[in-house]
Amino acid sequence: MKRVLLVVLTISLLAGNLFAFAGFDDIFAPETVGEEEPANKMSISLSGSAGATVGVYFDDQVFSEQLLRLNLLADSPSFTSEAALFFDAQEGKLGADTISVTSFFDWGFIKAGLLKEEWGSGDGVHVVDVLNAFDYSKGISDDIFSMKRAEFMVTSTIYKDQSSLQLYLKPTYTPGLASMEKTGDRWSLLPANFSTLTINDPPKTDSLEYVQFGARGRTSIGGADLGLLYYKGHMAQPGFKPEAATPPNYIDTVYTPYQLFGSEATYILGQFTFMAELGYMLSKDTKGTDPTLYNSKWVYLGGVSYLEPTSQLYLSIMYNGHFIEHYALFKNNPLDVDYGQAFDNKAYGNTLTFAMEMPLFRERVHVRLGSTYQIETEGFALLPSLRWQVSDDLKLECKAVIYGTLGSKASLFKTWEDNDYLTIGMTHYF
Repeated sequence: MKRVLLVVLTISLLAGNLFAFAGFDDIFAPETVGEEEPANKMSISLSGSAGATVGVYFDDQVFSEQLLRLNLLADSPSFTSEAALFFDAQEGKLGADTISVTSFFDWGFIKAGLLKEEWGSGDGVHVVDVLNAFDYSKGISDDIFSMKRAEFMVTSTIYKDQSSLQLYLKPTYTPGLASMEKTGDRWSLLPANFSTLTINDPPKTDSLEYVQFGARGRTSIGGADLGLLYYKGHMAQPGFKPEAATPPNYIDTVYTPYQLFGSEATYILGQFTFMAELGYMLSKDTKGTDPTLYNSKWVYLGGVSYLEPTSQLYLSIMYNGHFIEHYALFKNNPLDVDYGQAFDNKAYGNTLTFAMEMPLFRERVHVRLGSTYQIETEGFALLPSLRWQVSDDLKLECKAVIYGTLGSKASLFKTWEDNDYLTIGMTHYF
């Protein structure tokens, strides 16, 4: 009920802002030549896209998608309201990607609504970006930001010379989304050792117990952009707590409280950009003795990108990983939630990510390749794509996703190795 009230409140703020400074007569009145527009004039714009995509899994299963997107923007000198809505005709689903109201001041701005925000300096991949959980119910996308689950939050950014301070408050908690179906869903992430168990409905997360907040300070020193971060909330991945030791076994979903202490840095040197992130996630289970809660862990990232000025060829390589504390306590316990994050039964996990984009034919055609390789499990994912901007309002795009492993070790990519697919889609913008 509280979540519904938050939706209604946000939409009400959006609607109120649309007409706070002008009535319908002012908005649609004809322009008067030579008359100066009032300082608080509100402008409204509507844009969007309609697209259709057909795809095929390499095991011959065909699927399709028809998607309508609408973007509404109401802009004035002191307020901006935005709404990104979508309708999925295949699933008959109407939803909001983001809805926000922003108020501007001399010292910064305040934004509230259903938002997707990003922390960190890495290229797409981050280890300190904890503001939104991710949706893995349809696999991995080459647009990582689009996989974020929008959440209700209030955020404010304060500027002072070359520095800024961002504050965040989230009244509810939205966990990561992944399929836990035992059969019938090719994207299921149900651990093998849970296949005989029944997972109860997750707890409601709209109480004061799940209020989260964070802060991010950034400044520029000697050509480098530096940031410090703090966040107090709950880890996006669920933990599991058995109810009974004998069949039928039931397990409850639990969420691990933690605090993030992090830093980030970006340095530009000619055509090269160097990026780094470091964070420590301090779990409520500081000693690592509770198998239902995640242990504290270190996360780290380093990377470099290159932009060739003539051809606009873009290359990026990122290295990231984590180290879980108190590894010896759970290394032989497959029911410990940390066991699933200990790649190849190791306390650490390291991943390489590579991205390439090349514009061709006066930037009408873009060739992209994204890839990731998990070192300990030897699992990989390849995400090639070709985008052709036929005209200013028409785009044709072809994408493929290939999962696999160089060995026989268990991993997410091994689980999804039969989920390779190819899609072709056309989108009209208006």
